[in-house]
Amino acid sequence: MTPRIVGVRGAFDSGKTTLIECLRKVGPNKLELCFADALRSAVSELTGIPVEVTKTDEGKKIVLAGPTATRPPRQWAPVEFLDLLHKIIVQVTGDDHIAKAHASRFAHMLADRGQPVRLKEGMTVGRLLQLMGTECFREIDPNIWVNTLMRKWRELGSPPVLIGDVRFP
Repeated sequence: MTPRIVGVRGAFDSGKTTLIECLRKVGPNKLELCFADALRSAVSELTGIPVEVTKTDEGKKIVLAGPTATRPPRQWAPVEFLDLLHKIIVQVTGDDHIAKAHASRFAHMLADRGQPVRLKEGMTVGRLLQLMGTECFREIDPNIWVNTLMRKWRELGSPPVLIGDVRFP
């Protein structure tokens, strides 16, 4: 029987992507999903940086706020920022009640107070990915990224899938 889900785990730069590419060529598992897909989409929504850029080492080094920002910093009215965070949380969790309960906590963790609202000074794309991925969303549910990926997989009809960004056994 062909496994429906194959996860690949390994150290940084150990060949996980190469293995996934080979498996896609020879096996039935043609679809690749990543635990970080929803997180990258959330960061892209918040920053305006394309999802593909958030996957690169160079992209993760982009400074989003403060005097060393490598692009014009985004800023929001306080209500606009909370609405955006609410939308992002709903996209990840699928639950409006969770979003209402956590949007202001996310705002305090990610942004400096004041008007207009800006991300914390010195915030990079990589740091934003870390903060949102662990301290923000895992506070909601320690298995948030597994649950989000599984929901997406079921929405796609539960096809054979490869997962190339397994971090923990």
